[in-house]
Amino acid sequence: MKTSAANVAPLLAFLRELQRRHAVAVAVVHHARKGAGAIRAGQALRGSSEFHAWGDSNLYLRRDSDDRIVLTVEHRAAAATPSVTLELAQRDHALALQPVEADPQPDSRVEPTSVEQRITAALADADKPRPFSELRASCRVRTTTLYERLAAMTAAGLVVKSVDGYCLAHS
Repeated sequence: MKTSAANVAPLLAFLRELQRRHAVAVAVVHHARKGAGAIRAGQALRGSSEFHAWGDSNLYLRRDSDDRIVLTVEHRAAAATPSVTLELAQRDHALALQPVEADPQPDSRVEPTSVEQRITAALADADKPRPFSELRASCRVRTTTLYERLAAMTAAGLVVKSVDGYCLAHS
């Protein structure tokens, strides 16, 4: 069946009603368009974009440019977590996905954790104002969250917004 907004919306409404009425979790498995490796995971869903918007928590498996399997997790009410690289491993008589061991030499750089820290780090590395779309890709947060944090940081005088994008105020 071809997915479109016309036939997806009633299905998702039914699943939401089922979820609420019986207090259960509902897992929807869907596949991405072929050749969509360069776009954000939720935008790669085949058919209607309503699948991406419907989920409270979304998990995406895709192959990266090195043909590794990467798990990306998004949640409606939380900042995105770092992606996890997985590999297919033989366990007894079955196959299972397991995390790839991290590089034995840890990176000395500490990854920023808060959205404000991610924004500051992304802007500190830039030699010119960064457009919103670049910041969103770097910070890996939902659009609404990034807009809210940028507005607060701009109001506090930490960030400057121009027609070319955003930069740190002291730059």
